[in-house]
Amino acid sequence: MNEGGQAVLFDKDGTLIDFDRTWQPAYTHAARALVRAHRSSMRAAELLDAGGLGPDGRWRPGSVLASGSNAEIAELWASVLGVNDVSLVLETIEPLFHATVTAEPVPVTDLKPVFEALIDLGFILGVATMDDERTARESLDALGVSEALAFVCGADSGFGVKPGPGMVEGFMQAIGVPARQVAVVGDSPHDLNMARSAG
Repeated sequence: MNEGGQAVLFDKDGTLIDFDRTWQPAYTHAARALVRAHRSSMRAAELLDAGGLGPDGRWRPGSVLASGSNAEIAELWASVLGVNDVSLVLETIEPLFHATVTAEPVPVTDLKPVFEALIDLGFILGVATMDDERTARESLDALGVSEALAFVCGADSGFGVKPGPGMVEGFMQAIGVPARQVAVVGDSPHDLNMARSAG
């Protein structure tokens, strides 16, 4: 084990990527597509509200759209729409999320110099997201920071989901650094609780 190493595991959306500017267009696009696909009289705004977008345009902390996986979003929206087969909803929204989010991810700042400075200080960097791994990797590629990362995982990578400890444990195992030398940086209770659950 690399006992002398130190590491930082970042959340992606809301931490490295501007959540509102990147994900609100994706969620709106997908909600509209779902309403059309299922010939529902419901408005897309009702799906967004059910998922956690408040009338003030702010995301409710801990809501499914703010911190859930694609599968969790599909399950919620299927329930709201009265669709029995959740897979039909997931098949509609997942490609739309991927296309929108990877096309123009908006970083919270210029990430390259931040990552370079951390690496120069000896930190090993990783990303753990509730997004799917493919979308996460392509988003990070689009931002030009993939080479700085020793580890990237998503909700579908086999490490479980937040707030469970699996993503942090996977990171520690991949880079050989113990829990006491890993910092988790995120923007939601799920991230904090994931860190605590992993020690």
